[in-house]
Amino acid sequence: IAFHYETDLPSDSVMNEKARWNVMMCIKETATNIVRHSRAANVWMQISFSMGYISIRISDDGVGFDTERVRVGGGLTHIRERMTEIGGTAGIGSQQEVGTNILLVIPA
Repeated sequence: IAFHYETDLPSDSVMNEKARWNVMMCIKETATNIVRHSRAANVWMQISFSMGYISIRISDDGVGFDTERVRVGGGLTHIRERMTEIGGTAGIGSQQEVGTNILLVIPA
């Protein structure tokens, strides 16, 4: 899987330890899901900073899934819970045969 990365995050931006841990675990869960389920050829991660928030978007060009039919279980639920715990949000979208997008938004 080819990995593409871009950021405009200032080099002096800092997250507290709890936020950093939760974000890292969300990225790890997303990567695990991509490797196990997506059959993607490409993954993109974009990190940006705007108006006091850090946004992390992870997208793939894999098989996707029907968000209405798939059981959103442990991993995706844990991503949402981890973001809520640090005052952030997680958006999860997917379209069959197009890919999946995860958006994490964290207060800076």
